[in-house]
Parts: sequence; structure tokens; C-alpha cells
Amino acid sequence: MPRFLILITTLMLSACSSIPVSTMLSMATFGEEEFIAINPDIVQSRITLDAPFIADADNTKIEVMINQPEGELILPFKLKVIGQQRLPAQGGWLNKRPARNQFLLTLTDQAKASFVDLQQRVKQQGTDGIGLNINARISVPDGTDAPPVMIHMTIELKLDSQQGFFTLFEDVELDMSKQKQSL
Repeated sequence: MPRFLILITTLMLSACSSIPVSTMLSMATFGEEEFIAINPDIVQSRITLDAPFIADADNTKIEVMINQPEGELILPFKLKVIGQQRLPAQGGWLNKRPARNQFLLTLTDQAKASFVDLQQRVKQQGTDGIGLNINARISVPDGTDAPPVMIHMTIELKLDSQQGFFTLFEDVELDMSKQKQSL
């Protein structure tokens, strides 16, 4: 039975230094049975980023890449915001942290149905490999004066209700001067 290659990328980041070791270890043992056992009602993503930046929910999705003999198939699963909160700034002598925006997202109803269909297909046909990609888009609200050039972003994923969220990327530093208005 083929083992899954779990490929987690966000915003085309490739620096493993922002991926916690615990995440790398847990995803290395992720297999076909674990993918099939995921309850789509539980799947959530939590995105935390420096204010004033916000998650662009209309363009944020989980992508599943399936390797098959005919080539790679990429299936997007749209997310919707189900919660949002503002985390206050934290001051410290050596470490100051600006206010942050945190967004909780889950699969849309249509994405949940498509996810179940994909799980059935994988169960019946198997795959040569499978990967997950979180495509997180962020933007600055209209009317924001001089947003910061450097921001930090954390992305967490929940695939299991018992284990809760695990961190995909932690405090990734993004240079917004090299990006478009919406990433």
C-alpha cells in the first residue's frame, strides 16, 4: 500500500525553519487510512497575522494533490470564515508584538461533499501519492494607511477533533514590499 507524501506549502514558502519539528514528524506517518478517516466537518484552518492584514476568505482554500498514472490532479476545497478575533498587542522589553487578526475557517458545504467524494475515490482506487496544500491569501483592508512592510503569519490545521490544531507554519516573516496587494 503506498504511503502518502504529505507536502504542505503556504504562499510558496519553502523554508522548513518555520515548520515545527512536531508537525514534520506527525505528517511523516500520515497514510491513506488517515486521509480516508478525516471527518470533513472537523477540518479547520486558523490563520493569525499582524494587523491590519486580513485573511481573504474568498481566495483561501485547501488543495489536495493526487498523483496518478495519468498525472497529478489538483482539487481545491474552498474555505469560509466561521470566526474572527482581534488579539491585542503584547509589549515586552525584548519582544514586542503588534495587534494581530486571527481567522477560523472551515470547509464550505459544497467542499465537504466534494471531500467525501474524494475520500471514496481514494478508498476504491488508491493513489500513487497525495499531498495537501493550504493556499492562504491575505490582503489589507481598503483605506489602510501605510501598512507594515514586514508581517508575521501563523497557519494551523485541524484534521482530527481529538488532536486539535497543529501548526503548519509558525510566525513566518513575510516581506510585503515584494508582494502585490493580495498575495
